[in-house]
Amino acid sequence: MPVFMSPLAFWGILALAAVAAVYLFRRQSRNIKVSSLMFWSHVKVPAEGGRKITRLQIPLVLVVELLILALLVLAAATPRAVTGDQLVPVALVLDDSFSMSAGTSQTARDRALAWLEQNILNRGFVRLTLVRAGVEPEIIGRTDLKGAEAANLIGSWRCRSPFSDLNAALRNVSEICSADTRVIVITDRTTQQALAGNISWLAFGQPLANVGITTANRYALGDVDRCFFEFVNFATAPQRLNAEIINASSGALLERIDAEIGARAHRRVRISVKDTSAEIRAIIKSDA
Repeated sequence: MPVFMSPLAFWGILALAAVAAVYLFRRQSRNIKVSSLMFWSHVKVPAEGGRKITRLQIPLVLVVELLILALLVLAAATPRAVTGDQLVPVALVLDDSFSMSAGTSQTARDRALAWLEQNILNRGFVRLTLVRAGVEPEIIGRTDLKGAEAANLIGSWRCRSPFSDLNAALRNVSEICSADTRVIVITDRTTQQALAGNISWLAFGQPLANVGITTANRYALGDVDRCFFEFVNFATAPQRLNAEIINASSGALLERIDAEIGARAHRRVRISVKDTSAEIRAIIKSDA
């Protein structure tokens, strides 16, 4: 059964029409004034309407060029012949970070699962390897799963890791999979790094209004502890920050923050804590 790994390459067929158009427009007849026709052995009369059928004269060069372009498009589509037990190896690197499950309605994980079900998991010609990319990469199941088996196991991809080391997962794939394995990275963020030809990077994230705590630090200063918190607005518009810093041990409120943070801006808060053994916690009360 013929399978094309890169079907979008068939858009290159439009180049055939462009080349044919160049030849057709270039070969249009033109009126040229000459002094006499007495020495012309043959005068070519342009075809006109009527009952007589005139054969279209197609240059051999045009045919060769169209054939070469068609073969190039076919090669770019990466055809694979799959028969019997010969299956296309595909490794799915699944971003397991919390951000993949962020959102109140449809999350990046939901969009990724919908795409996988439509394009990968229901294909019978693939042999799948599922790699959960969390703090450390982890193989889900075997390294030669069929689509139906992978569809049953992918439910264990819950996106509960504090962060995902995608580069470590890619290194792991290169060690356990063959060189001809097609690698698809499923994540919520884009990348600027150069990727190998067999790696596809798919980002299913969407920009949302979000304020988060990016830094929390605590250090001793004499008889008290100094606590430092940094709140960042990741949205492209100003956001309202409503947060509290509390003594988690006693429940006492230490600081309340109610302020507007500009787009892509941050706000730093420093407080002193006399109880050096108390647990201090920062909570964002309202966060999109």
